[in-house]
Amino acid sequence: MSYPYGQPGYGGQPQPYGQQPYGQQPGYPPQPGYPQPGYPQQPGYPQQPMQPQGYPQQPGMPQPQGFPQNPQQIPNPQQFGNAPRPGGAQPSGGGGAAITAGILAIVIALLGIGSIIYTLHAMSVAQEALDSLNSTLDSMSSKYGTSVSSHRDFDSGGYYFGVVVEAIVAVLFLLGGSMLLNHKNGGRILLVILAGFGVVGGLIGMIIGLASGVPAAAGFSIPGLLVVIAILVLCLSASARRYCNVAPAQAPQINYAQPQYPPRF
Repeated sequence: MSYPYGQPGYGGQPQPYGQQPYGQQPGYPPQPGYPQPGYPQQPGYPQQPMQPQGYPQQPGMPQPQGFPQNPQQIPNPQQFGNAPRPGGAQPSGGGGAAITAGILAIVIALLGIGSIIYTLHAMSVAQEALDSLNSTLDSMSSKYGTSVSSHRDFDSGGYYFGVVVEAIVAVLFLLGGSMLLNHKNGGRILLVILAGFGVVGGLIGMIIGLASGVPAAAGFSIPGLLVVIAILVLCLSASARRYCNVAPAQAPQINYAQPQYPPRF
């Protein structure tokens, strides 16, 4: 039996034969690709796909620079201990050779300053003794009428020149040792030059002492010669060169990223 005005009870309009109505018939699932009746897709809001774990960047929302897109990509602060340093410089491995050379140079400088003070004091005592001797000779000459010459001068020019040279060397050793301890390559080069001159001077002093028949003078120069040789070898080592090419360690700055959340509609 046919119903010319649609099926009874549904109030539908009559449809031509062979054509489907706009709404889906009861009992049939909705066709894929077509919106459900009564729920049209809202224009301007594209459907969001399934969000993977980690909340990636949403369309239309630019990712701020300096923050990883995935919170799981936040770097571990403990990994920075083995990271390469800026400028390609590698860790110095302790720098024991450079530190030892710097300390020896400072010790030599302090010993040189002490020697200068002792030399000046000895020169002052010698000058006082000479003045006392001249005064005694003058009194004897006036009392007994002797013709003993009392004009005996103390030639201190050579001693003062030696004191000035020793002071310059001590200051240079102190400067080179301080610079080397502060990772300055100029301090290492300065100590190499000073130690080279020290080795040459020590050998010359030993030769002169042995040639003059005073072996004790040559024996006293041996400890100083060994120290400057040690400084020269330590400053020329590869460890000292690496130590001077590395800047003091600084704490790395870590930018912690804030987790992103999906937009709410």
